[in-house]
Amino acid sequence: MIMEDEESGGLRFTVPYHYENNVRIHWSRSYPTRLKRLAQESVTLSTSLPIAYGSTIFVRCDSDRLDVMKVLITGPSGTPYSNGCFEFDVFFPNEYPNSPMLVNLQTTGRQRVRFNPNLYMDGKVCLSILNTWHGRPEEKWNPQTSSLLPVSIFS
Repeated sequence: MIMEDEESGGLRFTVPYHYENNVRIHWSRSYPTRLKRLAQESVTLSTSLPIAYGSTIFVRCDSDRLDVMKVLITGPSGTPYSNGCFEFDVFFPNEYPNSPMLVNLQTTGRQRVRFNPNLYMDGKVCLSILNTWHGRPEEKWNPQTSSLLPVSIFS
């Protein structure tokens, strides 16, 4: 998703990405706790995401950076989302895992369609685990136990 621009040494994105400015600002790989946690979660994701004929979750990381992801969720059979494809951009800030990842819905019909009360037309994803919605304390982000896996399943 990200390529280095050989002429200026800057960043060039090969696909549109909602958090492009965050990536440019936080172009640092020197947060060992964050990198270790991201590596652990990527292993968990590779074996724990649901794969079924009716609904699947695909996760694609940037080839050089685990903190830049695209997620595609296909709608489960028997639901209003059946046969739908829902694309999300995910970015893990430098404070991760002390703060949750940033998630933005890209499938909005150019900001004209709201699929769900938790998914806004502007792409905002409101979930207590992301701290973007109020909820009970046990539903909020917990740096020790929360991860991308439940977020991707709840989105």
